[in-house]
Amino acid sequence: MSDTEYTPLVTSPTKPAKPLADVAPALPLCFDLATSARSSCKSSGLKIEKGAPRVGVPNPQYKGSYSWYLPQHSVSAIKQPKTKNGLKCKACGEKFTEDLVVVGKGGKSSTVCRQCFARELREQRPDDMELFYFRGDYDNVEGFKELEAGRRTELLFCLAGEGWEPSMLGKRKAEDEDEGEGEGEDEGDNAPASPPKAKKEKKEKKEKKEKKEKKEKKEKVAVQCITAKTPLTPLPLPAAPFTCVSFNVAGLRAFYKKEPSALRDLLERTKADMLTIQEHKLQEVHIEGTREGKKKAESGKKKAEEEEVELGADLGADLGADLGADILDVGFRGFLKEVGYSDTWAVSSAKKGYSGVAVFLKDSAGPAGLPLSVTVGSMGTPCADDEGRAITVRYAAFSVLTTYVPNSGQNLERLAYRTDEWDKVLLRHVRSLEEETGKPVVWCGDLNVAHMAKDCYNFGAPHLPKQAGLTERERNSFSEQLQAGYVDAFRHLYPDHEGHYSYWSMRAGNRDTNKGLRLDYFVCSEAMVKEGGGGARLHDSYMLDDVRGSDHAPVVLVLDVQGS
Repeated sequence: MSDTEYTPLVTSPTKPAKPLADVAPALPLCFDLATSARSSCKSSGLKIEKGAPRVGVPNPQYKGSYSWYLPQHSVSAIKQPKTKNGLKCKACGEKFTEDLVVVGKGGKSSTVCRQCFARELREQRPDDMELFYFRGDYDNVEGFKELEAGRRTELLFCLAGEGWEPSMLGKRKAEDEDEGEGEGEDEGDNAPASPPKAKKEKKEKKEKKEKKEKKEKKEKVAVQCITAKTPLTPLPLPAAPFTCVSFNVAGLRAFYKKEPSALRDLLERTKADMLTIQEHKLQEVHIEGTREGKKKAESGKKKAEEEEVELGADLGADLGADLGADILDVGFRGFLKEVGYSDTWAVSSAKKGYSGVAVFLKDSAGPAGLPLSVTVGSMGTPCADDEGRAITVRYAAFSVLTTYVPNSGQNLERLAYRTDEWDKVLLRHVRSLEEETGKPVVWCGDLNVAHMAKDCYNFGAPHLPKQAGLTERERNSFSEQLQAGYVDAFRHLYPDHEGHYSYWSMRAGNRDTNKGLRLDYFVCSEAMVKEGGGGARLHDSYMLDDVRGSDHAPVVLVLDVQGS
């Protein structure tokens, strides 16, 4: 760049120029300091820190909204008009044939003469003028490298304002002044740092800042408040126990990949007679497997037998690891058969990869005996059948209904259906089971409601009444169901216990700090808790919040069926 032969070429427009903000909605510019750290430069992608200078280009899609740029990244192109007659500047109205400035990215970028751009920059900047002082180069700007050296110099002089000198190119003046403050009154006479030195200082300062932010973040995490939990130890099993475990796995395929032995370990740990899962999200092909997958499994099994390879309890996992077959090909049908459980599935036919419940029943008879019947759906509402949301299991002394209650939706679009139809149909179905069998009923699963204040870690927060599962209509609807002759098993046994939840937001990382909700329940007929009542009796209920792999935790119910 030629510095010695510089002669200013900038001239003022002959007419008073309009403020750029008044010219057109798409025109720049808004020069201000960032009021928060939520914006980022649309050109470079760099985060704009709170209090940092920024240039805003109005967003044509949203009135009053801006696309923000760092000062050194606000210009997207510098070029000469492609017509000999020149262009009309949208700010001052004058024709110009010299270099124009294109501000902002996208189809609504604005072209103005460089004088008006510089004027607007200087007039709209805040009191601390050095914040918007030119402090970078335009090597990445379209057309900049093609300009002649003298014209580059003039353009930079125009954009930077008074006081800029060509020797300042590539030097961040504001940083150097901050670092040099207090080091001596004659420092202004010293020659500015060379670009390589400035670049090194910039890098060191950035690394120092990142290190400080990382340290502060660690300290913040270390002091995060953990929601207290009242100690609870499960009661010893009664003489004739029936144990049921309910678990929302939030997608069985993903859960199985993360924790392939979790369900078997859970059954071994609880000695469950019945395991029910919700939201498995499987289709029939995932349950039954593919023809090719079964052939691969059969071939692998024969090869294993020939080589006298001992297969483990989980056929799918072992074949996948040793012989190339995968449980996603073999199918989930009977995948717990090796540990003594048969399965029944309800699948969503209305929408793929959605909803779905399943039950796994112990093949050997326990104190409650073997099931008399297992029924999929048949609740009297299309949602339960078409979306695979219910399975009913009848025993001699009681019935168990596992459900995955519809979520009201992020915008509460299914709230009316949930409270006015589903909840009422569910209650009618449970009552009809009691009347038909003459025995009590347990219904369980992800009921998608945090009923009481103790069932939500931040109950009372202003946004909660508009959040699915926490609206007043959902909570009142659940209260009406209980008042019809049923009890919340956990809350009946532990009315004052706090901090016991079954769901935590994984996106917010709330599990380690126990910021959760209790959305998963066992609800029992009142006959199971009344003094002197015969038949199956409520003995215990609790959550196993140490079981991972899902954003929910398994919930356990223990009945005493000695008098059945």
